[in-house]
Amino acid sequence: MNTYVKKSVCPYDCPDACGLLIETDGTNVISVKGDPDHPVTRGLICRKMQNYEKDIHSPERIMTPLKRVGEKGLADSFCPITWDEAIHEICSKWKSIGEQYGFNSIMGYSYAGTMGIIQRKFGEAFFARMGAATTVRTICSSAKGAAIKHVMGHFHDWNASHIPEADVLILWSANPVANRLHAVPYIKQARKNKAKVVLIDVYSHDSASLCDEVILVKPGTDVILMLAMMHVLEKENLIDHTFIEAYTTGYDALREAFRGCTPKYASGICGVPAETIHSLALLYGNASCPLILPGSGMSRYSNGSAAYRHLFALLALTGAWAKGGGTCCVSGSGDHVRSDLVSHPELIDPKARKINMNQLSLALTEDDRIKSLYVFNSNPAVMTPDQQGVSKGLSREDLFLVVHDRFMTDTALYADIILPATFSVEQDDICYSYGNPHLQASWQTIPAPGACKSNLDVFRLLAEGMGFEDDIFRKTAKEMIDGLIDSDEFFLFDITEEQRELIKKGDPITVPQPDVMDFGTPDKKIHLADLPAGYTPVSDQKYPLRMVNSHNPWSLNSNFAYREELMKSRGPLTMKMHPDDARARGIEDGDLCYAYNDYGKITVQIRIIDGILPGTVNASGVYRKAHTFGDGNFNSLCGPNLTDDGEAAALNTQSIEIVRKEE
Repeated sequence: MNTYVKKSVCPYDCPDACGLLIETDGTNVISVKGDPDHPVTRGLICRKMQNYEKDIHSPERIMTPLKRVGEKGLADSFCPITWDEAIHEICSKWKSIGEQYGFNSIMGYSYAGTMGIIQRKFGEAFFARMGAATTVRTICSSAKGAAIKHVMGHFHDWNASHIPEADVLILWSANPVANRLHAVPYIKQARKNKAKVVLIDVYSHDSASLCDEVILVKPGTDVILMLAMMHVLEKENLIDHTFIEAYTTGYDALREAFRGCTPKYASGICGVPAETIHSLALLYGNASCPLILPGSGMSRYSNGSAAYRHLFALLALTGAWAKGGGTCCVSGSGDHVRSDLVSHPELIDPKARKINMNQLSLALTEDDRIKSLYVFNSNPAVMTPDQQGVSKGLSREDLFLVVHDRFMTDTALYADIILPATFSVEQDDICYSYGNPHLQASWQTIPAPGACKSNLDVFRLLAEGMGFEDDIFRKTAKEMIDGLIDSDEFFLFDITEEQRELIKKGDPITVPQPDVMDFGTPDKKIHLADLPAGYTPVSDQKYPLRMVNSHNPWSLNSNFAYREELMKSRGPLTMKMHPDDARARGIEDGDLCYAYNDYGKITVQIRIIDGILPGTVNASGVYRKAHTFGDGNFNSLCGPNLTDDGEAAALNTQSIEIVRKEE
């Protein structure tokens, strides 16, 4: 067998966008390895991608369009049809719905099933052209983004390679071992350079091994910890007033919020001992190059955007940016390209109905309900908050549901039409990293099997079926990518001709480290007054335990759910809790229990750990129904709540109770 190797990019929702080497015989993928010559990821890939070919060639892949002929929710309710039949049925149904209810009754639902710009973003242009409801895609980190916009304007921070320069590094609500793998060597180097590394989070996880100290905080109380640190900084004369005067506005208003927030007062709320708060503030305030690597976890509360606003205020008080510190790994190469040239927001009708993706359950069940849903790059039956409400909506016989996917997902089980989708190696795309400074084209490596088609190719067929004659629907993915690379508009940095040629060849390029002192507000200053007035508690206080969702290293959202060895390693649907909480409920390690609140009731297995505060439980990963105990996953306990700004999912806001399941 003759094989050869082509460069590619990991397409999944991870900040690293690893460079890959795909060994192929031209028809099959033989193996997948990391690209050792990649300037950032340097050959290191996660355990999930090391056997990517098993997903690509899985016997469970859907290879032809399918039409439902039986009951919703059953895998044997489908029969094969042709692409012509599928496109005709979809477009005929959409035209009928448009005439009867208006095209605002149709919704395209997607997120980050692939992070390639073409295959991810072009669907937005299609539905905007149709006049469909505008989907507000904010399930992940938009609360963080809104905070950055208010306080910092457009924002550039340090690349991971800068981490060894820090003398104090705080991993705040971040678990780089799980989801920022390529920052780990730099963190280890920082420790070798005698930096003090501190983890601040709601539970102790894999990244604790990288740290000198672990500080556990109660969920949703990060703001009160930050305010108490600010209080100590002022008391100990560690505030950089020269920086405040030159580069900020609104200090007096911020001071009113922290002046009464003593460590003793804050400790009673956030659970961190007063002496720990005091020593943490001194450590940070006395650092010559203080650096914070923040994760998105603390932004996923009803007060999550406020947490990020106060984080940037804390950085400003010490003048961290002027010292070579600040934050790292928050901004990536996605901030240096124009994906709007693919999504075409100018096509959106300003009067179009807007539906937040986190409130899909309401959109499917309220009186003015959606009549047709097209799902791609997502799996809302397991991924979207209020799982019970979403399932109820997807079960509607009058909902015309189309799902474009590679597997018979929990969402696809409810579909009227299923369209077979491609993997990244079977399509053309261009990818950026949202946590690192590199870009790379991902050119097709092998032909798509069976009747599988990419997102772009399906939208081109649907556009033709709907009668759209716009030029944007006539271009292939390769033509679009070539046009972007040659464009003077796509790149928001000074790209060289040599770099353009490298991208065309499939090689990665890096974006130069931007000036972190170039604050993007109109007055070029950090806006400290643009903050909520101090600390606001998390909104849901009904039940005694706070559920915190986190990333699982054996899966990624609902991806890799069809790789049996990964699912076996991940284990059953598990919640971690403190020994005191378990003892009070008569629960022992390994017990099956009911976890419940007003949104749902599910069966979970309990693991008892010391590295978590009483009152907090940790739920890790997204599980398809086949891998649960039959009554739902963690999103069954999450409501359609939104964050205080940015309209993100407040996934960690819900309170719950847990009781032992009697046999």
